[in-house]
Amino acid sequence: MPPPKQRDALAELRTIQAQRQSMAVRELLLVRNLRRYNTSWEEIARALGVNTSSAHRRFWRKLDDDERRRSDNRGVGPDRRKPAS
Repeated sequence: MPPPKQRDALAELRTIQAQRQSMAVRELLLVRNLRRYNTSWEEIARALGVNTSSAHRRFWRKLDDDERRRSDNRGVGPDRRKPAS
């Protein structure tokens, strides 16, 4: 078992990683909502402090996958929906 200081440091590192994952999910949800409100990638990039291509590259595929899943199931009853992959 590691010494107490090392255990504390490892626990703190795990906490930081959990917070980082939580913030990434929150950030994705905010970007998704902004895109639904027709906010431009330029405005999102400015808010994130990155260039437009970086913002687009970072979120576009995740948002596109979500939208594709939603449109695949649109107008289809629950018993006929495509299974989630």
